[in-house]
Amino acid sequence: MYSFKETFEGAVPYRDYFSQNGPLMPYYYGIFYHLFGVSIQSTLTGYYWLIFLTGICVYFIFCLHSSAWVAMIGALWYWAYEGNGFAYTYNHNGGLLCVMVILFLTLKYLKEERGVYIYWLSFFIFLLALIRPNIAVASMIASMISIGMSCQYQLKSLNIKYIFQTAFPLIVSLLLAFLVYKLLTNDLPGYVRSQELAYAKFADWKALKSFPYRIFYIILTYYNRSWITGCLFMVTFISGVNILVAFFKNSVPENERRQQLIVLGALGIFFVCLLGEFYFSELAFRFAWAATIFFVFTTLIIDFGSRNFYHLVRLFLIFFLLLLPFNKIINNVYSVHSQKVETNYLSIGANSIYLSSGTGPWIKTVKETTLFLKNQIPENESFFCLPYCPLYYFLTDKTSPSRILVIYGISLEQERQVIRDLEDKHVNYVVIENRAYRPDEPRVGVFNKTYAFALAEYIQNNFSEIASFGPWDSYAGWVRNHAVKIYRRNGSI
Repeated sequence: MYSFKETFEGAVPYRDYFSQNGPLMPYYYGIFYHLFGVSIQSTLTGYYWLIFLTGICVYFIFCLHSSAWVAMIGALWYWAYEGNGFAYTYNHNGGLLCVMVILFLTLKYLKEERGVYIYWLSFFIFLLALIRPNIAVASMIASMISIGMSCQYQLKSLNIKYIFQTAFPLIVSLLLAFLVYKLLTNDLPGYVRSQELAYAKFADWKALKSFPYRIFYIILTYYNRSWITGCLFMVTFISGVNILVAFFKNSVPENERRQQLIVLGALGIFFVCLLGEFYFSELAFRFAWAATIFFVFTTLIIDFGSRNFYHLVRLFLIFFLLLLPFNKIINNVYSVHSQKVETNYLSIGANSIYLSSGTGPWIKTVKETTLFLKNQIPENESFFCLPYCPLYYFLTDKTSPSRILVIYGISLEQERQVIRDLEDKHVNYVVIENRAYRPDEPRVGVFNKTYAFALAEYIQNNFSEIASFGPWDSYAGWVRNHAVKIYRRNGSI
């Protein structure tokens, strides 16, 4: 949210603040800040609008090869079960919307073969590249392979002219997006590109060995959550077997069989390509990019495989699948209302929201810290927060004195840059979260023991603790046991 606020107020991504995502989404959320004011509520409005639009896109994807009833069930299932897959970031839902539009346009092209869809594909690949460039590359590859394999399956000629007409616009769109990145980072230090935009650098090649186990475990966990998901697995399995039997018996018209194979093949290709981040990371949330594709694939398996069921059986199946998301949505509404209690209420300035149960201690620490910073720091001054806590800049309406927002993993050159920024901007306050001390998480580590030695020494020599909030001696989670210490310079500058 800090990056959205800064961009709304005129800052430029990368040049004025650290970012490991593309530059587009801060401008998107800036629209909602312009319409509704700078607040968490405005951010959530933009976030849920993306989820709504993605559900609409899911509806139109199903409409290409299924009935309106199946399409409606698909959209409702997405909103009820899949829409919060990126609950940890406000950026990626914009990327997922583009992915689903790219999938829709690819399937639309495979069905109608109109050249205009290629140009629309290029446009949305360009937008996706400005949100999450590695996912844009994966989506472009998936789209090109799907189109090429469809041509081969339908025994159409893949001559040089055809390849040029389809692939060239897609590649050009990517190159234009990379030109935008080049312009934004052209005269910045080399570590900006090597740390914030080098996505391959974060790949864990050892994770590739455990990929088959991890993908099996995630799918097993998905279907093993309740008796409902267990029944869903059985229906999917029976439908899949029914499709294979129908294909081998040639009981499906040739044109319909060809279309089903093409669409299922394209979905399989997109699924494999969008698992890119999950291949090289053991973090389960990396699967979220491919989760919606998997959902569309399995739902179409159920639709295609149940078409020759007895009519009453298929009607019951549709009713059952329609009832479940409504039940989930109703339960979600009751759950939200039950959590609207004072201990879950965060109210700071224009920001006024309820959070989930169990966040009461975190809210208390955040409120106390924000109030202290607002009362202690003059309006024309700022503070520096580490290891990575831009939320406090957002809540206090302050701008970070340094574009370097993440401290763990930075180089000595960057540490010295932060120190220069603190000196040049006359920063008299430093905020340290206890997340700076996480020995069990290698990518974070322990401040002054595994990273940021020079910066730690500078703070130790020039600042003294003046306040502490939260259970500092407890081990910090991402929300659990959140604690903060505030330091003031020994003699203002």
